[in-house]
Amino acid sequence: MFWKIFLLIICIVGIIYIILLKNKYQNDTSFTKENIIKYFKDNNITSLERGIKPKDLPRKIIKNPYLLMMVQDKTLSFKKGKYYLN
Repeated sequence: MFWKIFLLIICIVGIIYIILLKNKYQNDTSFTKENIIKYFKDNNITSLERGIKPKDLPRKIIKNPYLLMMVQDKTLSFKKGKYYLN
């Protein structure tokens, strides 16, 4: 019984965290999103032949949760194992 309550609390906290992170992402026009876009523009990673593999991205961009949200809202695309700026 204790484990069921514990797992329920963990799931609720996880869902609240995801909602708060998504709201923060949608309202944030500062440093992180702009730096990711700037990195893609500076390295000319916009065309389909010039995509970048995740292992070739800088560590600070890979660890950034905004990267996946940018794919979700179509700012970036992920095709054939590479990221592209739309």
